[in-house]
Amino acid sequence: MSLFYQNRQIPLAEVLRPKTLDEFLGQNQVVEKDSPVYNLIKSGRLFSMILWGPPGCGKTTFARLLSKELDCRFEELSAVNSGIKELRQVVATAENELKTTGRKTLVFIDEIHRYSKTQQDAILPYVEKGVIFVVGATTENPSFQVIPALLSRMQVIMLKPLEDENILQIVRKGYKYLISTYGKINIDPKIGEFILRQASGDARWALNLVEASYFSSPKEDGTRTLTLELIEKLAQTKAVKYGVDEHYDIASAFQKSLRGSDPDAAIYWLAK
Repeated sequence: MSLFYQNRQIPLAEVLRPKTLDEFLGQNQVVEKDSPVYNLIKSGRLFSMILWGPPGCGKTTFARLLSKELDCRFEELSAVNSGIKELRQVVATAENELKTTGRKTLVFIDEIHRYSKTQQDAILPYVEKGVIFVVGATTENPSFQVIPALLSRMQVIMLKPLEDENILQIVRKGYKYLISTYGKINIDPKIGEFILRQASGDARWALNLVEASYFSSPKEDGTRTLTLELIEKLAQTKAVKYGVDEHYDIASAFQKSLRGSDPDAAIYWLAK
């Protein structure tokens, strides 16, 4: 299988994933020079943390860049399909690596809030002893989803939805890569603004739409043409940040508007 064919099977969001902290867009409160987290990283001190933020804001990317910056082995687990058995296997490998090479291991646990209390308890001794450094990622409020004993041993770092400027940069970079790799495309100038509105700060969603729109656009005389109508059909539903906290907040607001006999407010919150 050719390298070109293999690359075609890799999602655009993965192909364009930042390779260095300098390429990491947004989250200036974390990565800008002289910020507390940046200074800790540059000091070479690694600590366990929870990255709390909406989808597509860079949690996984930041964890990978962190391990690279600190020259750590990187292990990734998903709380959806792993448990205590897989965690122990990772720890055993990390211990052996530390003994034989002196190299530490960063364990990234995606959707850490999906681990049960028992599974979260199992992480505690390894974090306390520094056998591994854990970076957990969650879209939900860790104060409600992570057990207090584990939360007290980890720093919580909030990541925000990407700014409009960052999303536009990412969209342009996506189309530029596709054009240079697969050929020219004529793009309606309104499309960038459309993707920006729909993405709601989610870079991965934006790049997925960029990729889908490129390959679904009609091709004539060797050039593709992408219209606003086509991309609107592809998008269909707006990408929104809506987790457990938002659900209960909106439900509460809806109930209060009903009790207050405010039909306009009730319709507004119901539509959310």
